[in-house]
Amino acid sequence: MSSPMLWLHSIEFAAAAKGLAEAAGLADPNEIFLCGLLHDVGFLVELQRDPAALAAVAQERARSGRPLDAIEDEVFRANHRDFGRALCDQWQLPPSIGEVIASHDAPLELDGPSRPSACAVNVADALAAAAGFGFLAVPGADVTASDAAVVAALGVGDGDVDAIAAALPQLTAELRDALAE
Repeated sequence: MSSPMLWLHSIEFAAAAKGLAEAAGLADPNEIFLCGLLHDVGFLVELQRDPAALAAVAQERARSGRPLDAIEDEVFRANHRDFGRALCDQWQLPPSIGEVIASHDAPLELDGPSRPSACAVNVADALAAAAGFGFLAVPGADVTASDAAVVAALGVGDGDVDAIAAALPQLTAELRDALAE
């Protein structure tokens, strides 16, 4: 577990989130790309605060398959989504970005205009994990299926999701090349 691994996950994730936002006709795909880059930034807080504790969280997650947030809450008394939202507030980012980061693992619980963006980020997470860029994923877990209700709330069809999944390797390679320059 390392910050480079997290950033690779975030790049893959951001590409998928932007593609989903474009397919759904959402107002600002670039903001959703930013949400994709930052969605797991709270893990960096945990990594900096106590790397051994985050390693223990990852081990417990792999061993038990328990929900990540529950394990984080026990160890850190908060979770990566809480830390991410706090960073967004501290950085004075638009509230919509903090809402998406705080809700990306449970987007249907979010009401209001940020819900479709949170759905895009949630589906992007499944696509990134399926492509091998999951962060703290449970070994052997089914990461290929997005929740049908989340996909429906986003306003895209399975064909759109499949097309983005197929394009993801090329999108990610282009982003990595651009960031390497």
